Amino acid sequence: MRFQSQFQHSPSQHTLLRQLAGKRDRTRKESFFLISELATQGVPEFKTLYARLQQQYTHPDAHAFLEKLRVQWEAIQEIETFQQCLDDAELMRELYQLDKPYFETGKKHQNIALVIFTTMYNNFYFSNLVMLALLRQLGISLLFLKDTSYFNYLNGIPGFSEDFSTSSVSIAEFLRNKGIDDIFITGFSSGGFASLLMSNRIQCCGYLGFSIRSDISEQSKLPTGKYMTEEIKAQLDPDVCVDMVKILTEKDDGVQRKVIYGSESKTDEAHARHLASVPGMQISELKECKHTTPALLLENRRLLEEFKSLIF
Repeated sequence: MRFQSQFQHSPSQHTLLRQLAGKRDRTRKESFFLISELATQGVPEFKTLYARLQQQYTHPDAHAFLEKLRVQWEAIQEIETFQQCLDDAELMRELYQLDKPYFETGKKHQNIALVIFTTMYNNFYFSNLVMLALLRQLGISLLFLKDTSYFNYLNGIPGFSEDFSTSSVSIAEFLRNKGIDDIFITGFSSGGFASLLMSNRIQCCGYLGFSIRSDISEQSKLPTGKYMTEEIKAQLDPDVCVDMVKILTEKDDGVQRKVIYGSESKTDEAHARHLASVPGMQISELKECKHTTPALLLENRRLLEEFKSLIF
């Protein structure tokens, strides 16, 4: 069951954005969709459209929205290697391609790897290209996982296996064969639950989660969110429909984990605070933030620091 959305980063979305950019009679909705995508992908066309929309729409809410996008876009421009990544057409193709993992060896710490569980929108709020440029500054090896199905990796990880347990083993073996000694894991939103589960399934040195789910068990009283419906869960192996508190407290694996949530998302807060009793777990709240925690951290130039704290 493939998830599709105009917000999903992909080659076909690039075609849509080009069509909208060349359209003379764009609606307000189309214009604001276009500007938001140009911002989160850091492309230079943002500046021209931003200036035009600033003049065209004078309502304070419109200006506040545009200002937030400008701050995000400028934060991306400050990333050391972003322009180099943006100019690499083959790299862009690899990272925007759906359901195909991407791996690269670190320039400085080849034996350390970060496994990134991207969302069903094929991004980490910002584009995978933005995240790659940011994380390259760590000098470590990087493995981007992608799954644009409604199953969010739990029915198998594309490029590795068709079930989660075998995928976990395959990923650990893949990284060992690449000379990786230390594995760290991160995930955001729809990639969050599977990333947390994998941090328990393989030998992991640390975990960082952003706005994640922590309990999708049958007995859970926590809100499940928009996409992890009962119909979807019925198609999953029971051994992945679990309460992570139970999994992580049954046996203390010694892994240090951190989960970040936005104070204005009650669902994310409930799932994060549910994990508070887990040994080695740190729960961190971002004030005046909704679901998109990586966005606020990048705006405040703190996202890279979170990954440095995780790994070093």
